[in-house]
Order: sequence, then C-alpha cells, then structure tokens
Amino acid sequence: MLVKVTTKDGVISEHDTNAIKNKESRVQAEVLVRKVSTLEILREALQIANVVHRKNLEDIVAEAPESLVTPDEE
Repeated sequence: MLVKVTTKDGVISEHDTNAIKNKESRVQAEVLVRKVSTLEILREALQIANVVHRKNLEDIVAEAPESLVTPDEE
C-alpha cells in the first residue's frame, strides 16, 4: 500500500507498506493507514455537518428578530 507521509517539518515522502520486511510492523502500518483514512472521512463528515447546522441556526435566528440581544444604552 503506497502512502505519503508529511513530517512536522513539511517534508513529504512516499512509502510502500508492502515493502516492510517485519510482518508485524507491516500489519501495524496497514492498520494505521486504514484508521487514518477512516478518521479523515469522519473529519470531513463532521465539517460538513457543522456547516449545515450552523447555517440552519443562522436561518432560524434571522427569522426571529426577537432573539437578537442588544447592549443596554447608558
């Protein structure tokens, strides 16, 4: 499985997990690749849900001017 790894320094390198000789390390790498992929999908889904819910909230309060809080005048 080919993966691109970006270090903290911003250096991008490509690796082939199938080329890892140690079987245990190879399996761990493949499991981590799947976990990272799943987390990326979940992060994107949460971002989309966040945008949709925020927009829905904006629409509701825009239609309810009584919900607007104004500072008290001195």
